[in-house]
This record gives sequence, structure tokens and C-alpha cells, in this order.
Amino acid sequence: MIKPEEESELEKINSSLEKSGWYVKENFLADDQCDLLCRNFVDNDNKKLFSKSKIGRGYRKDEDGSIRNALVRWIDDWEEGPSESLRLELERMMKSLSAYFRLSLKRFESQFSIYNKGGFYHRHLDQHKQTRHRQVSSCLYLNDCPVGGELVLYKKGTQSEVSKVIKPKKGTFVVFISGDIYHEVKLVESPRYSISTWFRDDEILPFV
Repeated sequence: MIKPEEESELEKINSSLEKSGWYVKENFLADDQCDLLCRNFVDNDNKKLFSKSKIGRGYRKDEDGSIRNALVRWIDDWEEGPSESLRLELERMMKSLSAYFRLSLKRFESQFSIYNKGGFYHRHLDQHKQTRHRQVSSCLYLNDCPVGGELVLYKKGTQSEVSKVIKPKKGTFVVFISGDIYHEVKLVESPRYSISTWFRDDEILPFV
């Protein structure tokens, strides 16, 4: 993770987002911390907290296996240990992003996603059409996905020109502008664990 004194790394994130709309860093989180996070969220007692992914927001959410196939769990409580450390890191990043881009970011929401074999997420934007409170998105990979599951980032403002293809690798962290970068998850051939976070500019939790 980024240490408090390493402000230059936060500056790299900001400048990369301004230039291309995305940023990627390998080894953002150590392997043992990734393993602990996986155990915290995916042990036998917690598996029942996962549900099929849904598309849309509020009462308009619909399960649609033709658009996204994954299991998800919203992270409401950040436990001590690696979860708490990650939360603090995300808070530091939110403050940096807010100051640099003058976004008035007020909070973030995080979701643990499991893409089993056959999982995917077709090309989309993270900003909903009805509300545009998601400003910056991020994804932290918690395991290696040897075959499939690549994250495809499209060039800022386009839906056809590929800008970056990211192989899921344990500890890799990706950040991109929610309303500018179309992206997709390619067909998964082996389990793919990740935590997605969206930095928002609203205070009241809407139906998401």
C-alpha cells in the first residue's frame, strides 16, 4: 500500500487519471494481505452473504445474466486488520482525488465480487444514467486469474478503441474515471476475486 510519506504515488494516480482516465499499479497490496481479505469475505460463514449481481439501481435493479454474471457482497463493515488498512488507504485516496480534481467527494462504497468460471461483465460505464454521483472507480485484485477475466479499459470517451487490457493479478490495483471509461470483464475461466470501490460526491445513500 501507499505509505503516508509517499505522496508522490497519489500524485501519479491523479496525473494518470487526468491524462488517460486510468491508472494501474501492481503489488499495491501484499500477497498475505490479499489472502487475509479473501478469507475474511469468502469463508464458509460469509458465503451466504453473497448474491447474484444485479444491473441498475434502486427498484429498477434486475438480474440479467446476459449482461453480468457474478456473485457480489456489499462491504458494510470494515473489520480490523487488512480490511481496516484498506479502508484507511481508500480514505486517503479519496481526499487526494477530491482536492486534485475539485470533485467534493464525500464517501465511497465497496463491493466484493466473485467471478466463477463462466462469469463476465459486458462493456459498460459505472455512472448510472439516472444519477451521476459515482466519480472515480477502482478495482483491487485479490488472486491470480491465470485464464480469462481480463479487465478491458477503453480509451476515454469511446466504446470501441481499447486503451488497456489488465490481467487479474493478486495485489494489482486499478483506478479510472467512472463517467469516461467504458470497461468490461472478459469471460472468466478460473475464479476471480476482487474488491471494487466507487468514490461518490453525494452524502445520502441512495438506492444503488
